[in-house]
Amino acid sequence: MIWWFVVFLAILLIGVTKSGFGSGVGLMIVPMTAIAMGHIPGRTSEAALGLLLPLLIAGDLIAVWQYFDLFFPKSRGDSPQDDSFQARAVIRRLLPGTVAGVVLGGAILALIHTRADLVGALIRIEIGCESILLVAIHWWRIYRGVQQHLMPEPWRSHLTGGFAAVSSTLAHAAGPIIAMYLLPLRLDRQLYVGTCAVYFFILNTAKLPAYYASGQFAHA
Repeated sequence: MIWWFVVFLAILLIGVTKSGFGSGVGLMIVPMTAIAMGHIPGRTSEAALGLLLPLLIAGDLIAVWQYFDLFFPKSRGDSPQDDSFQARAVIRRLLPGTVAGVVLGGAILALIHTRADLVGALIRIEIGCESILLVAIHWWRIYRGVQQHLMPEPWRSHLTGGFAAVSSTLAHAAGPIIAMYLLPLRLDRQLYVGTCAVYFFILNTAKLPAYYASGQFAHA
């Protein structure tokens, strides 16, 4: 039962991250679930991906419902100075790279889906590399002073969307990546959470065909 408790704790963290608190904590969700599922009789670590995706989408739906009027206000205008307009523009800029990242991540899952040991190793490697990269970017920004953007648009959006989509497809671990992209934009806190909710709803829904094709739901 202790391992099911770990799974329930990881699911609780989904709600915490979807509410806008502790996006970095999201990196713990998949490792916790994968380790716990690996110790449950009849389950494997690979089951974590298929188990968590519907729960993440459910969390996204609740968050989108909460912030829908803020992200899509009834009296919204088309002025670039409007906060909601800027938030929607952020989503549009991220989408091209996101589509490419989901395709790439889905192709990787399709290649290794029959090897549960490889999937577990890939999850650990991906999260480890992402953590190192994000810390390196953070220290680079400190070293360069007030610099917030490491590259110009549209490359920044395309690479962020692609990296986030691959990370999310392989390990549901794109929260910190999107946070590092959005925080320098200094959006209103509620609009920031709403932007994350809409983006991750689109991203997680787009992962459904890739997960189905690679048999991830069969292991859950």
